Amino acid sequence: MKDVVVCGLQFFLPVNADRKDFISEFVEKTKEICLERGIDISGDNAPLLSIVLSCGSRVDFKTAEDIPLVDYPCPCGNPNHWTLKWGEIK
Repeated sequence: MKDVVVCGLQFFLPVNADRKDFISEFVEKTKEICLERGIDISGDNAPLLSIVLSCGSRVDFKTAEDIPLVDYPCPCGNPNHWTLKWGEIK
C-alpha cells in the first residue's frame, strides 16, 4: 500500500514572495474574520492558529511569530505527515 501524505495546512505563494509579510496579512485577515463572527481570539488561552491532523495530532500557534516560515513536520513522527507545508507558484 502506498504511503499517504497528510498535510494540515499548505500555503502557496509566488516565487520570491516574503513569507513573513504573508503571515502578517494572514493573521490580520484571520482576526478580522473572527471578530465579524463574534469569536474572541485575544485571550491568553486562545491559540491564533490551531491545526488538527487526521492522525489525531494537534499543533497550536499562539502568535504570528510562532507560525514557522519553513515546512513543519507533524509531531506524530510519521515522515509523511506535515503540520504546515510551503509551496511556490511559478
